[in-house]
Amino acid sequence: MSTHTPGPWSVFSGTNEVRADNCKWGNNWPVADALGHDLDEIEANARLIAAAPELLEEIECVNVKLPYGILEQVRSAISKAKGSAE
Repeated sequence: MSTHTPGPWSVFSGTNEVRADNCKWGNNWPVADALGHDLDEIEANARLIAAAPELLEEIECVNVKLPYGILEQVRSAISKAKGSAE
């Protein structure tokens, strides 16, 4: 079972904050602040962070359909995302 704040996450308008849209603590619960060298980089980092729960869910669905070499890399990335990396 995952222990991260469940998604969906989104970038809070006009800020670098990533917030959970529907979590047990209420809407717009902050989960991360994106950083970067300029506004474009900060916004891109925030979008990437906000997509993390959905990306993890999707890759978990398709990882069994991948060739073995790629499958091991994907499983390693899933483990890192879940905090159980080797």
